[in-house]
Amino acid sequence: MKIIVVDDSQYTVKAIANMLQMDGHQVTTCLSVEEAIGVMGKQSFDVLVTDIIMKDLNKDGTQLAQYAKNKDRKFPVLAITSGLEFEAPGYIDYVNKFVDETLMKGFTKEQLVEAINRVVAKSRATDR
Repeated sequence: MKIIVVDDSQYTVKAIANMLQMDGHQVTTCLSVEEAIGVMGKQSFDVLVTDIIMKDLNKDGTQLAQYAKNKDRKFPVLAITSGLEFEAPGYIDYVNKFVDETLMKGFTKEQLVEAINRVVAKSRATDR
């Protein structure tokens, strides 16, 4: 699969890219929402893996997920986060409108790959 991974931590995108490449996926990494929107405007991907809460307070992973869903409402989006559980309940409901699943950071390669497979399968199931 062609996967775009977005996080404001260079360490995180490298770690995720390594996990996914070891599983045979083609991975593009971005360190900001702006960079990801530019890349997604030029290339097609099978799935978006994005951090939700990033340093840029003007743009977060929710806006990126919304951008992807506006282009294709069935586009698979996996959110990764280490802090979403601390946000207000209303914010969690808002995030869930645009992501197919949320995975807490600290995941294993197997958990990541399984979550990606689930969001892709869910997207394909809605094609029928």
